[in-house]
Amino acid sequence: EHILCMAVSEDIGLIAVGTARGTVELISTEDNELLGTWNPYSGSTHVRSVAIVPTSSSKTGYCLVCGGGDGTMHILRNLAVDDVTGLATGLQGSDGDSSTPFSWSEEITPRHKNMVVSLTACGENLKGLFVSGAHDGTLRLWNCDGDEDVVSDKVEKEEDENDPSLLSPSPPQLLYQLVGYKVWLGNVQVDSEGIRLLSDGSDNSVVVHDFSLPTNSIDEDDP
Repeated sequence: EHILCMAVSEDIGLIAVGTARGTVELISTEDNELLGTWNPYSGSTHVRSVAIVPTSSSKTGYCLVCGGGDGTMHILRNLAVDDVTGLATGLQGSDGDSSTPFSWSEEITPRHKNMVVSLTACGENLKGLFVSGAHDGTLRLWNCDGDEDVVSDKVEKEEDENDPSLLSPSPPQLLYQLVGYKVWLGNVQVDSEGIRLLSDGSDNSVVVHDFSLPTNSIDEDDP
């Protein structure tokens, strides 16, 4: 099927590829092997955007987020990462079978009202934060870091600690959104410091939102 989007994490050696048949294919950068297939939409729509988001959770470490042509987004928290090499090895709960699509995921709400064309993580300095951009004219900042204490308490009461549902402590929170933003939004990026939000679109312009603190123009020696 056609490839519509892609995300790369050099830190864990992972490529995530979104396809027109609604799947996200996980590929190792080390040996180009298929590690697994995530199928959040079951063919109902195509994957238009995907991001690999670092988190501060010691249990999940990284999560996958994808956006669909119907305005919905899904998050997958159970990436398996090798403790020694730090590289992605597949999906927890898939029993190491890369040929069988893994369908479990969690929908992110509230959903966008049109296709989600761009997703980007805010980087290592702002773990758990990512930005979504859609053709409904909105940019949204989300926090997917959860409460680890909630997860730990639940695991203690369950027999199967590999159950993917145990790796979802709380749904991603919408922190804020920018509305009426762009005509046919194209791409969204966050700079390496996590303080500037950039976007482009069909109006042939690039818009930069700078969230850095203003510099103090007053001399410290002044009374």
